[in-house]
Amino acid sequence: MAIVRLYSKIYNIIMKYRIPYMLTRDIDWFACIDGKWVHAASVGGILPVAINDCSMLRVMQYVVANMKRVFQIDDLWINESYIDQRYRRHIDDYRENGISENDFRQNYEKSFVEMARKGFCSYIRGYDNETEDNCYYCIARPKRVEKYPQKICLIIQEIIKRDEVLLENYFSRYVDRLLSLSENDLGIKLLSDGTL
Repeated sequence: MAIVRLYSKIYNIIMKYRIPYMLTRDIDWFACIDGKWVHAASVGGILPVAINDCSMLRVMQYVVANMKRVFQIDDLWINESYIDQRYRRHIDDYRENGISENDFRQNYEKSFVEMARKGFCSYIRGYDNETEDNCYYCIARPKRVEKYPQKICLIIQEIIKRDEVLLENYFSRYVDRLLSLSENDLGIKLLSDGTL
């Protein structure tokens, strides 16, 4: 919480992640895209301009980390075929290091499943692509997401109020900006094997 209060003193300056930093980090970002709340793992890719505010993004990551799970694992769709493809592409390396397919699957999907249990459609950037290629693949999501975007907004607002993270309304303006984005606005493509 002390970190968040420290950020409140510097929020009048928008701080952007620099490209060398983004290219060497896996940054989790969040937005409501075409009516669905999305969690995306950048895997060394360039963040969309509308998202790239490192101070606000860190607060958003804090807020999401403090959200409760609202879905059970049985309520989720998990992209088994994509996970299988990821394993098969590097199977020799995994076997050489003693990583079974089951161990790989559990470790790979863990954070995506956690985000989906909180109500997000959870994506990963296709990291075999170029760093500028912003195609994201859905790994896990709730099977039913119809009215959940509004509920996520309420949960975020409750956490902000509880933890006094309003930060002179800058964070609430950042969240408002996240509420009405499209793939075109962000310069990304969301790909899914399941119907949303």
